[in-house]
Amino acid sequence: MPLKFKREMAMTQVLITAPIQQSAFNSVVDTFPNVTFHLQPSSNSKDPQLLSECEVLATFGEDFDAAIIESMPRLNFLQVFKAGVDNLPLKELQKKGVLVSNVRGIHRNSVSEYVFGCILSLSLNLFAFRENQKDKVWFRNINREELFQKTIGVIGAGSIGREVARKAKAFGMYTLGINFTGRPVPHFDRVYPPGGISELLASSDFVLMALPLTEATRHFMDDRKFAMMKPDSCFINIARGRVVDEQALIRALERKKIRAAVLDVFEREPLPADSPLWAMQNVILTPHIAGVSPVYMERAMEIFRHNLSVYLGTGRNFINLIDLERGY
Repeated sequence: MPLKFKREMAMTQVLITAPIQQSAFNSVVDTFPNVTFHLQPSSNSKDPQLLSECEVLATFGEDFDAAIIESMPRLNFLQVFKAGVDNLPLKELQKKGVLVSNVRGIHRNSVSEYVFGCILSLSLNLFAFRENQKDKVWFRNINREELFQKTIGVIGAGSIGREVARKAKAFGMYTLGINFTGRPVPHFDRVYPPGGISELLASSDFVLMALPLTEATRHFMDDRKFAMMKPDSCFINIARGRVVDEQALIRALERKKIRAAVLDVFEREPLPADSPLWAMQNVILTPHIAGVSPVYMERAMEIFRHNLSVYLGTGRNFINLIDLERGY
């Protein structure tokens, strides 16, 4: 049975299926005493009666599909506890008029630190030194590079992209970005509209993919775009696996069209055991963990509390409302 807190004059019913700690749940309950909250982490035991009554749902999204929409006739607001909403039935949500918000922005610290941890490991050739350490080999003639005056190009100059650019400036790097309009963004030396992609790719020593996944961005990076990159450049993907044609990336690495890749996301996850990427020496591969943080849910709940207050009429301006037409 779901945990349930009923208060006097309870009107709005809110279902939380994200696995939050009891203390976090108690905190949001105490913040809104005139709301009935239900905590039901298991998607296999949803009560049809409960679903029919709730008008707010807070979820990671994996347990949400078109069938759930049909079983929630009163649903008005959906809070997703992650940045990507590409797995949601956006057309059905739009048709029903449901407001959708994500937690875009809470990943910027952890992801940007991941990006520079990997960039520094490559630039300083730390993996070569680590292998020598295992073999007790004292060998100093290993190539190392500086980040100073190198260029990083960010495809998707949003929250994460801005934080990466800010940190890049601390290393004395040049920063290029792509966004939908080409409008200036803090910490970027230059921002291009989508038509400037060839110039960004040809100029960048590091190319960071930070686009949301939509129909328009699926396989955004393909053979043609990898061919535009510098042969000694590094490609980094912390966005979604399907914004990259993975076979095109493998070909670019095998044919030395690019020097290296840092990959936290893949077209299929878990990455199949027979993928050539596992064995490539010029690839850093991690299992979709760049955004993991010990304070992830704390930050996500802050956004949820704010948005719920707006929904209830006691706050102003939703955070991170999704344009369901665009998909982000």
